[in-house]
Amino acid sequence: MNKILLLVYTAIFCQSLASAAQLAVATNQSVEETTNIAYQLSFPNFNHHELEVILWITNLKPGPLQLRMSRASAGRYGTHEFAKNMYNLQAFDVVRNTVTLTKKQAGYLIDNFQTSKKLTTKQIEADVYEIAQHGDKVKIQYTLYGHTIDGTYLGIDETHAHINMPATILWAIGLEKEPIQIRFELPINVDWEIATQLKPISDSTMVSYWAPNLTYLMDSPVELSQHKSISIAWGKRKSTQTLTLVSHSNDDDTTLINYFNQIKQIVAEQEVIFGELPKFDYGTYTFIQDIGSDTQIDGMSHRNSAVITSNIDGLSHQNNKSLLEIVAHEFFHIWNGARIKPKSLEPFHLEKTSLCSELWFSEGFTQYYGDLTLARVGIFSQEDYLKKMSTMLSEVLGSPGAKIYSPEQMSRYAAFADTGVGGSTNTNQVNIYTSYHYYGAIIALALDLRLRTEFKLDLDGYLKHLWKRYGKTKNAYTSDDLQLTLAAYTHNAKFAHEFFKNYIWGTQKNDYDKLLSRVGLKLTKANTDKAWLGTLKFNFTKTQTTVVSNALFGQPIYKTGIDIGDTILSIDGIEIKDAAVYEDILAQRKPGDELSIMYNHRGQKKMANLFLDEDPTLKIVSFEELKLPITEKMKTFRTEWLASKVVAKNQQ
Repeated sequence: MNKILLLVYTAIFCQSLASAAQLAVATNQSVEETTNIAYQLSFPNFNHHELEVILWITNLKPGPLQLRMSRASAGRYGTHEFAKNMYNLQAFDVVRNTVTLTKKQAGYLIDNFQTSKKLTTKQIEADVYEIAQHGDKVKIQYTLYGHTIDGTYLGIDETHAHINMPATILWAIGLEKEPIQIRFELPINVDWEIATQLKPISDSTMVSYWAPNLTYLMDSPVELSQHKSISIAWGKRKSTQTLTLVSHSNDDDTTLINYFNQIKQIVAEQEVIFGELPKFDYGTYTFIQDIGSDTQIDGMSHRNSAVITSNIDGLSHQNNKSLLEIVAHEFFHIWNGARIKPKSLEPFHLEKTSLCSELWFSEGFTQYYGDLTLARVGIFSQEDYLKKMSTMLSEVLGSPGAKIYSPEQMSRYAAFADTGVGGSTNTNQVNIYTSYHYYGAIIALALDLRLRTEFKLDLDGYLKHLWKRYGKTKNAYTSDDLQLTLAAYTHNAKFAHEFFKNYIWGTQKNDYDKLLSRVGLKLTKANTDKAWLGTLKFNFTKTQTTVVSNALFGQPIYKTGIDIGDTILSIDGIEIKDAAVYEDILAQRKPGDELSIMYNHRGQKKMANLFLDEDPTLKIVSFEELKLPITEKMKTFRTEWLASKVVAKNQQ
C-alpha cells in the first residue's frame, strides 16, 4: 500500500509516510470507552461476495431480545430491504466473567467468550427477529451477500470490502444509544487496510473501532482494501484538522496528488462561503473513493466522511470532471445537510422512510453550489457551467410534474424516487415528478441572481447566515425558518414571504431569461426550428421499434395516445428499422408539420396523426456570443457571481 501524507501549515509543506489513521490513534490514546455491544466482521468467502458478522451483546436484561436490519440509510430517502441479503442467522448463549469491553481489552475480550447453547430465533417481520429466551450475554452470527459498490449497499470481492453500515449491521432494538465496538478480521495473505471516520481504539494492528451509539455507527462507511491515501493538515497552526483522500483505484502517486490538489481547491472555495470548516470528530475528514468498471456512479455524504464511487478508468480520465462534481456536492453537504439539518430528518429513521419537505434546499441548493464551486475554481469553464445550468432549467421548466407540484411536494416524493423498493419502472413518475436536486438548484440560481441584482447581497451570505443560526447551534430548521432567515438577511420580510409563497410552497417559476439578462446571459432555445414530437424513448431492434417510456403530458406524441409498450411500424409510410431512420425523418421536418404514425397496440394496428412542435431544449448563451450589447454592470455582476472567492479574499 502506498501512503502519502502532506502536512500543510500556511506555506510550509512536508511529507511523511505515516497514515491518517495512525495520526488519529496518536491523538486519542488517553481515552477509554466501554461498551456492551461488539461486532466482529470477517471475510472467509470474499471471492463469492460474502461477509460473516458476529454480534456480541452483554449485560442483557430478562425479556425478549428483538433484532432488526435497517430499511433506510442516512442520505437516502427511499426504503431499502437490506435484510434480503442476510442469511444463516443463529444465536447462542455466552459464558464469560468479564462483561464490559474496554480499550485496553479491545480486540481480545471477545475471543474469550464461550458459547454454551443455541438459542431459538423467530422472524416476526421481514427484517425483525426475536430471541424470546436468553441469558445476560448472547452471540448472534449471520452471513451477508454484497455485490453492489455505491454509497448505499455492500460490495465485497477479493480486492476489497466496501461497507455501508445500514446494509451490514443487525442491531438490537432498545439499545440504540449504547456505545459500540466493531472489529475487523482481515483476510489472511491480503494486504488490506481500513479507511473510516470511526475512532480507532485497538493497538497498532488497527482492527478495532468505536462508535458512541448506533446512529453514529450507521453514518460511518468503511473501505477495506489495498488503497492509496494522501492527507493534508488544514487550517491555522493551533486549530488544524486533517483532510484525507483514500482511493481504491489503479492510479499512480502523481495522478493522486494532482487530483487531490483539485479537491483542495474545492475545499478552500467552499470554506470561504461559510467562513470556516466544521469541527470534525477526532479532527479528521475522509474522502473514501472507489473506482472501477464494476462500480456504480454515486456519492454519499456523512458527518466526517464521504463515499465517492465511479466506473471511470481512473483519476486522470478525461471525464473525471464528473467525479469532481460528486466531490464538490458531497463536501458541501458537511455544512448543508450534515449540520444545517431539516427538522423532518431529526431523528433519521433506520426502520422506515423519513419524509422530508426540505430536500429542495438540502439537496437542491447543494446541487447548485457543487457545480458553482467547480466554475469558481476553474475546473468548469464558463461554457461547462452554463451547459449544466441549461440542462437543469430544461429539465424543470419542461417537466409536467413541476407545473403542478411545488418543490416541497417534490421533496416528499423522494420516498419513491430515490431508488430503493419504490424505484419501479411501472409508474407514471415522468409526469408527476421533477428531481428535487434540479428543482432546488434552479431556485438557488434565481435567488442568487435576485439577491445580487436587487439587494447587493448574494446567496453565499444567506448560506452563511443559516450556518450561524442552525449549523453551529445544532438547531434543526423548517421551511418557515428558511423564510425568516431570508427576511432577516435581506431586511425585507415581504420579499422573503413572496419568494417562498410563489416558488417554494407554490408552483410559479422565476423569469429566468430576465434574471440571466442582468448578468449578460440569455436563455433561449437550443435547437431553433428543430422538429420535435416528444421525449419518448425507443428500443430499436432489427424487427421492430418499441416505445419503452411513458409519453409526457402535453407533448405531441402524448396527444396521439401512443405510449409505453406500443410498437412503431412506420412514420409517413417509412418503416422504422433503426434510430438513424427515425432521426432522419425528423431532420427533414419542421415545427408545425403533420406526421402520420402507424403503430401496434396489443396486436392491433392503429394510425395516429400529430403536429410537430419545436424542440423545447434550452441553453444559456452569453450576450457576447450573441453579439448583443452588454454593459459593464452586467459584466461585473457575472464576474462576482462566477469568480473565485478565494482569489478575491487573497486580493483584499
